[in-house]
Amino acid sequence: MSWIDWFRGRLRGKVGIRDTFVRGFVLDRRLELSNKEDEDYLFEVLKKRGEPTKKLDVAKEALSFISQNLDEEWLTVDPPDIVSIKIGQDSTDGLDLFSELIPLGDALVNLSELEGFEKIIAKLRKPSYQRLSTILEVMSAARYKKRGYQVELEPPVGDGSCDFRVLKWGEWIYFECKRENVQGSKYSIKMNNYTIRLMSDIGSRAEAELGSSYRVDVEILRKPRKEIETEEVIERIVEMAKNKELNEWKELNGIRFAIRNRRKESSGALLVDLLEGGRTAILCPPLGKKALQKARDTLNDAKKQTPTDSRSIIIFETDDCSRLIKMVEEKLKTESYRNIIGVILTGGGPQFVPNPLHKNFPVDFIDIAILG
Repeated sequence: MSWIDWFRGRLRGKVGIRDTFVRGFVLDRRLELSNKEDEDYLFEVLKKRGEPTKKLDVAKEALSFISQNLDEEWLTVDPPDIVSIKIGQDSTDGLDLFSELIPLGDALVNLSELEGFEKIIAKLRKPSYQRLSTILEVMSAARYKKRGYQVELEPPVGDGSCDFRVLKWGEWIYFECKRENVQGSKYSIKMNNYTIRLMSDIGSRAEAELGSSYRVDVEILRKPRKEIETEEVIERIVEMAKNKELNEWKELNGIRFAIRNRRKESSGALLVDLLEGGRTAILCPPLGKKALQKARDTLNDAKKQTPTDSRSIIIFETDDCSRLIKMVEEKLKTESYRNIIGVILTGGGPQFVPNPLHKNFPVDFIDIAILG
């Protein structure tokens, strides 16, 4: 498992759309949960932690269902608790075992008797980026079913289908789920690799000089063009750590940095502690116009998959919803979005962006999609 997978799993666990099964548990070794010995080990440890028997039974059923219907890659867990799944020929993504994979298995069990379920499984079996949107679809649809609503999967719309629909007061409300794909962009790949390298170098050379009460905060204003510029930044951080230069922001070669008191992470921020127990946090520059246009195109694709004669809700998952709010608000004012009740943005949120034409639609119904 790569550090990028682990980072993505940690970040997505903060976006507010996941159902957490266990908190504060870290694996001490790789587990192959398709292997009975490893599965027994996991549940024995959880039992010793005092996890309720009912919760453990749900987890066993969830993992068993995944084992019977999906590939073994879904059951290979690396410390601390991340499952890496393929989302393309050369790309993988990290799912948190307790806040994503087990709840996903439970949701699949909940939906398994519905017509159209085989299409869900087919999408999860295909190693493409669509897997992440399908996970979002499964989790949201299952929440409505668990609340007693009538749910239909993959209802036909024109020549295709929408993800699912829910019957409310005699009206079918359609849902289309999308996960923004920014990690495949050249910018994202380069910045991810650079961030991980920077984090590793700072961690190995500066953190040893610090006590547990301090951390290194780094803000990348622009990626240095030359290797020597990055090395100069790292050397300056190491010097500050040795000299205990605290709470003073410095800027060098397009990078700001400071040694500060550790603080609790904010789920709404992009400042994320990359290492478990580590003391380095890195803030990357925001995505540019190309990424915003790509998000706009993805939103339009979602809208095209909804019916023109019924009302719909779009669920759009991203790493940071705040940068998309204005764009979504503008889209919802256009005629082509007339039947879209609103867009649920998840990531550093979540946040519902309503269409003014449907401002009286009950918010409690919308909340179910992300809160259950």
